[in-house]
Amino acid sequence: MGSCTIVTGTGENAISVTHLDEPMEHGLIGMVSSPLFKENIAIIIDEDPEANDYSFACLGCGVNGVAPRVMMSEEFYADFKRSSADARVAFFHELGHYVNGDVGNGEMHCDEDRCQLVAENSVSEKELKADKFAVSYFGKDIVVLGLELLKQRILKDYADYDEESVRLATKEIDIRISHIKEMGESK
Repeated sequence: MGSCTIVTGTGENAISVTHLDEPMEHGLIGMVSSPLFKENIAIIIDEDPEANDYSFACLGCGVNGVAPRVMMSEEFYADFKRSSADARVAFFHELGHYVNGDVGNGEMHCDEDRCQLVAENSVSEKELKADKFAVSYFGKDIVVLGLELLKQRILKDYADYDEESVRLATKEIDIRISHIKEMGESK
């Protein structure tokens, strides 16, 4: 079985992403390592992302934050390997959640809280910090592009879905983009 490793960042901020040619047991398709991480993070192709309550990619872990993994649909993983901006930004956003310690506390993504914040034209500080992590690797312009592409993907893929949920999801992305644009200079 072959593999390919790509390194982003340098020194203590280097992140190595190893892709396998074929998934192994339980959908393991790669591994992420970095001096920033306490342990390696698995990349998992999830057979049924809807059953795990996410759309494109999410950070998961075992009890007390051990065995972290970024799970994604097969299609989204293929886009990540092809370096599409939306998949790369979403992936590094999830890594940002890990680096920021947003795993293992049982409250990382409470949908009701997120919806309430968006209704108030706000976004969780955790989401903004995870975006900031992605910006530190790709710059503002690429992260904004990635989020815009993700928004378009939501509008297309969920056109037949609950209209209010789609509106809130795209509004949250718009608010996040606004915060990114207000950050300091782009890379």
